[in-house]
Amino acid sequence: MNRDSTIFYRSFYEAIKELPEQNQLEIYNAIFEHSLNLKKPELTGLSKTIYTLIEPQIEANLKRYTNGKQPKKKQDESEKEAKAEQDLSKSGANKNKNKNNNENINTSLKKKQALKQLFSESIYVDKHNFKEALPDWNQEKLKYYYDSLLTWSNEGNRKINWIATAQQWAARDEKLGKLKFESKSELPTNWIHLKLTDQQKKLLTKEQLGKYQTHQTRLSMQ
Repeated sequence: MNRDSTIFYRSFYEAIKELPEQNQLEIYNAIFEHSLNLKKPELTGLSKTIYTLIEPQIEANLKRYTNGKQPKKKQDESEKEAKAEQDLSKSGANKNKNKNNNENINTSLKKKQALKQLFSESIYVDKHNFKEALPDWNQEKLKYYYDSLLTWSNEGNRKINWIATAQQWAARDEKLGKLKFESKSELPTNWIHLKLTDQQKKLLTKEQLGKYQTHQTRLSMQ
């Protein structure tokens, strides 16, 4: 059963527009194949990460569409059965109405909280763990993407890989020319004996900077 139309939300566009063109094409095709032809896509990498955020809305729309296509006779029968059951249980329903409403609200909240995953609740909120997981990143790059993850959460139904997400963001930003950070490998191996530029000093850890400043002070006193 294919469809002739579907709904495309602004939130989809905002999530896709800054991705590399190849990823944009993959996700756009996935949306319309899923929405119109009911074919679930098989994506990988960054495309899969972004589509995971979009897929629940598409599934919800398909469910509403399927329910709306039920024959009217079946709908009428369902309505009659529901009304009969409602009449039989009406006397007891009022007594338990408030209790049931509260339970439904609590259940909905628990489900929503269970799906929402926060970076602040992961092991990588410990900056030492975050740094260890990304040993090739310098301090400036670590700080930028650590701060970015603190303000973002995944509300899908799959467990997110925070380190992979940070790496994907960094690869995307570098490819688009949005951000570029100096690599640790650009720091000379004999850095402690050289006169470093301000940019090179930023590549040093706090401990390395202390050693460098001490060494330079000794040299100036000779």
